[in-house]
This record gives sequence, C-alpha cells and structure tokens, in this order.
Amino acid sequence: MAGTMLSGNAMYSVALECALRRAGRSCKETFGSQICLECRHYIGNYVDADPRQLNLYMYQADVNASAMRTSAFYSKLRSLIILLFLAFIGYIFYIGFTAPARIRARNNVVTVQTVTPQQARTDNRSTHQMIEDALWAVSRDMNAGRDMNRDGKINCEDAAILFYMHYPIKREVRIYANDNPATGMSHAFNLVLIDGVWRAIEPQAYHVGWHKMNTYFMRDIWGAKYDHTKNKNAWDDYGRWVR
Repeated sequence: MAGTMLSGNAMYSVALECALRRAGRSCKETFGSQICLECRHYIGNYVDADPRQLNLYMYQADVNASAMRTSAFYSKLRSLIILLFLAFIGYIFYIGFTAPARIRARNNVVTVQTVTPQQARTDNRSTHQMIEDALWAVSRDMNAGRDMNRDGKINCEDAAILFYMHYPIKREVRIYANDNPATGMSHAFNLVLIDGVWRAIEPQAYHVGWHKMNTYFMRDIWGAKYDHTKNKNAWDDYGRWVR
C-alpha cells in the first residue's frame, strides 16, 4: 500500500467506522460490493491495494469493532445492575423506616393507620361486646329522645354522637359521614377499630332491630347504597356535641 496509502491512523479510522456501521446494521451491504464505491467509509476508495490486503485490514477492524460493541454493552449492563441494586436498597430502607402501614379496606372498611403497641387497649371486653353494649346504650338514649345536636330531630347524627360517647376506647372509635347523591346516601355513622382495621358501624342497628340479623356493619345493612369511598371524617361537624 506504499505511495498512495493514507496514514495509519486515518486508515484505521475509516476502516473502523465501516466495521462499526456494519456491526450495528446501519449498513447492510456486503463489503467490497459495487455500492461501496460510493461510500466515504470504504477504504478501497483511498488506497490502491490487493483486495486480500484490504480484507485482512478490515478483518482487524471488524474484530476491534465487535470488541468495542461488547464492551459498551457490558458497561451499560453494569450501570443498569448498579441502578437496580441502589433502587432495591432504597426500597428496603423505605419499607423499614416509613410510618406504620396503611391498609386498604376490601369490604366496608377504610384506609387507616395500624395500631401501635402504645395503643393497646385496657378494657377486658371483646371488641364485639363493647360494640353491642354501645349499640344498646344508643337505642336506650334514642328512645329517651336525646337530641344531641339540638336540631329538633332524633336521627343518625344523634346516634353517631351517642355511639362515640358510649364506646369506651375513644382512640378506637370515630364519627364519620357518607354523602352520595348517586345512591341517595346521606348518613352519619361510626368507625370502630377491629383487629387493626377500621370498620363502618351503623349506630342505629340495634335501635331499628338489626340485632335480630346478627349484624351491625354498614355494608350488611345498606348494601350497594353504601359506597365506602365516599366516607369522610365528620368530627368537625359533630365532635362539639360530645359530652
């Protein structure tokens, strides 16, 4: 290749670019074909050499191009593995150090924080017994005409306030409301923490005879009319009437 040959660096650059383009499939032509004569990356356009010499030179360029692509692939793979590892470590720290888990209700329960060890109850009665006792007390008070919010009516609002008052463990009871024009629901009720999950309780259940059906859950009593996703904390509306 003496005389007309390019410098070694320039020759190698042209050959390597040709090899990389073919390895990356941006060029699908057979090396040395007629169309190569029109390509600026074909070394045969720059030197007058035996085709065997050109093929030998290109062989070395092909080997180097393959090695470069392999190296780039593994470099990206290593980076991906490192990122996944860091993401996994971050997830472990998130799970380990975030606030207590929140639970999405599946039936007539709502998303709430779980109870911490410091909130362990001191009442020896079962949750079911405490609910029943509170429901009977609500029925007695409603029969006596206790108008808790002084609006001249004895209804679900008074029942929810009374249930809260009679339930012995205040950190495990809430006053909630559900307003849903789509189903005609406009109702005050209570949530009680049962086995670490807040469940919706109908405070008038025993007053209207649902004790005969052995249930006091909103879902059982109201069926599809009750959509728990419409629940909202109603303490600001009724809490001031608790006494």
